[in-house]
Amino acid sequence: MKKIIIFILFLLILITPFFGNTFLTPFSLFSDETLKTIFLDIRIPRMLNALFSGAILGICGAVFQAVFTNPLASPFTLGISSGASLAAFISITFIPFLGLNFAAIIPFTFVGALTATFFIYMIAKIKKDFQPETLLLAGIAVNFLVSGTITILQLTASSYDIFKMIHWAMGSTETVNYVTPLTILLISLPLIIIISLKKEELNILSTGEENALSHGLETDKSRKFFFITTSALAAIIVAFNGPIAFIGIIAPNAARKLFGANYSSLLLFSAVTGAIILILCDVTGRTLFAPSDIPSGALTSIVGALFFLNIIVRHKKTN
Repeated sequence: MKKIIIFILFLLILITPFFGNTFLTPFSLFSDETLKTIFLDIRIPRMLNALFSGAILGICGAVFQAVFTNPLASPFTLGISSGASLAAFISITFIPFLGLNFAAIIPFTFVGALTATFFIYMIAKIKKDFQPETLLLAGIAVNFLVSGTITILQLTASSYDIFKMIHWAMGSTETVNYVTPLTILLISLPLIIIISLKKEELNILSTGEENALSHGLETDKSRKFFFITTSALAAIIVAFNGPIAFIGIIAPNAARKLFGANYSSLLLFSAVTGAIILILCDVTGRTLFAPSDIPSGALTSIVGALFFLNIIVRHKKTN
């Protein structure tokens, strides 16, 4: 099964750049310079962005589910995307010359995501309690605070600014150059390596507080480390693409069901599964709905809703 899912990912990497508003063939790339430009400068960077972003969100979800010992935990549960959204909306409202150049608001959204993380961390530090429940409740509080502020901003914004806000908030892997995917990869790779080297800690954390303590693990210190590094990873993705929900929940759960809960393989296959889901959502949005281009964030939300409905139905049958 492991070889099959890796094969599926490589197959998607090879074939999805040919699909879109205009279907491309290998022969057309040699006969038409315009189609060659579309393939090399738009389709491949977009596929790479979906590949890296989906993989990183899958890893983030797997780590947070260990930290919170909750299979439904994800970076977006903790207000990271909300913090980025607030920063994006503030920059759109008060820096009007940005227009629809969303690349210009990347620094603002990254700082916004990290600020939300900082607030959650400080709440836990003031309470001197880094238990999962405390972090989760702090995240919910930040979510509500940010949501209220965003509502006020939208009520006072112009119709054009509201359009820009909605467009950004949909979340999309659309890009027209290699800068976005390569920047995401280069910034994220050191953090991913550091997390991967501590996978045994994740295995212990995922078994619960009592068992972790019995293994001599400093659980508060470990949670702080994973919370900060994983939040930074999620902040990178949200800053470049906007909020793309549910990948961090679906990918680790699917990988855990298929390949087991050992983080030696779970991190890798959460990344592979996340990449597959986001690449499929991206190519579906630009192909099935052509000439419209549906943002991948909208489709991941639909997939996430179906995922939760499946959980509810299966739980009812089990009962």
